Amino acid sequence: MTSSLVTVENLDKTFRGQKVLTRIDWAIPEGSIYGLIGSNGSGKTTLCRLILGILWPDSGLVTVGGVRLPQESGRARQQMYYVGADSRLGRGFRIAEWARYEQLMYEQWNAARFQKLLQAFELEPSQRIGELSYGTKTQLQIALALSASPKLLILDEPTNGLDLVVKRQVLQLILDVVSEDHTTVIFISHLIEDVERLCDQVALLHRGQKLIDGPVDMVKKTFTRVQGFFPEGATPRVKDNLREVSPEWSGRMAAGIARGTPDGLVEQFRSAGALYVDVVDMDLAEVVRRLLEAEGYKRETFHAGTL
Repeated sequence: MTSSLVTVENLDKTFRGQKVLTRIDWAIPEGSIYGLIGSNGSGKTTLCRLILGILWPDSGLVTVGGVRLPQESGRARQQMYYVGADSRLGRGFRIAEWARYEQLMYEQWNAARFQKLLQAFELEPSQRIGELSYGTKTQLQIALALSASPKLLILDEPTNGLDLVVKRQVLQLILDVVSEDHTTVIFISHLIEDVERLCDQVALLHRGQKLIDGPVDMVKKTFTRVQGFFPEGATPRVKDNLREVSPEWSGRMAAGIARGTPDGLVEQFRSAGALYVDVVDMDLAEVVRRLLEAEGYKRETFHAGTL
């Protein structure tokens, strides 16, 4: 059985009298790529700052590699690397100068890998960091993070500012290095399709509480779409038989959503006169949307592909 690199137990955090995180329990298996998603202001970044030892919890316990945080955060820093919008890069430094500084910070620094990543991202060691574009700074952060060889890599919206080609390159490089080093990754993103493509597990936060977590394939089975073909269409009798289902109609096809096992909904469709019934898997974005809507989170501008 795979051991947990990160363990969060009964975690609470309050800012200025407002509860940000409530009773969070979370175990991140070593070597996993764990997606962390949720509505705006749900507490994703705060949770990661607590894991990094930057913030103190009001109550609860955080351990990384068996080291308790934040009391022993100095011992844990060698094991962790954070990439995000507020990551600190020395604007007045050249890339090569900043890399030497990072090399002093991380005992497992991989200089050969860093040179290869600079070439892959078309970065020149002599470039000044302050003159780089936002997207180029992100690529530099990724190169530094992967070269530090951390046990835990926290990526907070790491593809922001990247064009499609570079984003695919970055995601593939993350997969390659994680596989080679057996690195554990927390991947925070509003782009659910990236989470579904990259991560093997996912946790969903909303208003400071964890709604669901587990393997991506299992989370996707929270809801299932059931479709049935009715030869006579939406007749009054069929509508009456399906009044509890409230299906969506398209011609003579009706579709309904089942939470959990679809067997009951399949039987309802057949009893109502469906000639045939299909059970269709839903993508992660659609499942997350329905979970949040069940919690009362619904916006007119909400798009299924993003959160």
